[in-house]
Amino acid sequence: MKKLFSTFLVSLFFWCAFAIPGATQYIPDVSGDYVYYKDNSFNRESYIGLLHYDESTYKIRYYAPKDNNSKLPEKELGILISINKDSVYWNMNGEYIINQIDPNSQDVDLVNYLHDFLYEFSARRNKIQDVEKMNLSSEQEYPQFGGAVTIMFDAIVPIFNIRDIISQNGEKVLECVCIGRLTSSDDEGFDSFTGFTEKITDNSFGNKIKGKKSNKVSFEGKSITIDENWTQNLENFWTLGDDALLTLVFVPDASKDDNQNKLLLLRRLLSSTYTSYIHLPSAKMNLSKESKISIYTESYDAAENTYIITNKLLNKRKTGGYDYASLAVYENTYAKNQSYFNKILKSYK
Repeated sequence: MKKLFSTFLVSLFFWCAFAIPGATQYIPDVSGDYVYYKDNSFNRESYIGLLHYDESTYKIRYYAPKDNNSKLPEKELGILISINKDSVYWNMNGEYIINQIDPNSQDVDLVNYLHDFLYEFSARRNKIQDVEKMNLSSEQEYPQFGGAVTIMFDAIVPIFNIRDIISQNGEKVLECVCIGRLTSSDDEGFDSFTGFTEKITDNSFGNKIKGKKSNKVSFEGKSITIDENWTQNLENFWTLGDDALLTLVFVPDASKDDNQNKLLLLRRLLSSTYTSYIHLPSAKMNLSKESKISIYTESYDAAENTYIITNKLLNKRKTGGYDYASLAVYENTYAKNQSYFNKILKSYK
């Protein structure tokens, strides 16, 4: 249940104008924002993460899991970077390589690649300038990723706003797999990331839930129908044993601009917390109705090696802000009881 609760404990709003040199961020980054990419230009499964400490300090981390087939050991390399925050381009003025490297090995090439990664991303982001929506495409030449590519920019992705890089044949040569935010100096969410495992699809796991007498619950004018299997822990907080968590809250607006407010909200609701990582490529969003938003996410809980399925429903109030319902369920329970949980979600009014 602690892991389910951590999927909900996300700081929705923290307004602070951090941005990379030479660019204006429509959704400002804050200390602790990070992003991870799956980099398919390598011959093994590889991830590159970027962490924003403050306006002049960043961290870049390369991670590759152990590859038994190719007999390759686990590989990790991290670099702390300081930049000139007053420059109009990415201007590094200091670095500290965290992991020990062998100067006679490919480690030197990897360090250089990470340097180039930062310079290239900064330059390509600065060409666009305004990223004020989720899907903004730009045709560019990028030799590292095969030449002519389509770079997809997305305002909800922190730091460089780059989500995917797509080759001419339609393959994602670089893919954003998760975004997140550290909650404290003790939060190990960025450094502990090791990728995603396969999601369980066999619904023979988990307990079949037998429905009981219906019970309509409400908070601040919004209601949802559960049943007597659920226990109320707080005024707006219910649990189904250790398998599921339901929360009803009100989320105030953070900006007077409706588009900016919605994108900021989406960034926060798609951000990973602690070592529970939301797999961004599998996230599903329905934004077709101006006053309603629905989000489906699959979060990989690294500590327990399992997934948490979360459905988030938001209704815009005429007076401002959103009524928000969040239903988080362990994947094995969700797989065997989808109709049960879908019925609950459909009852939200």
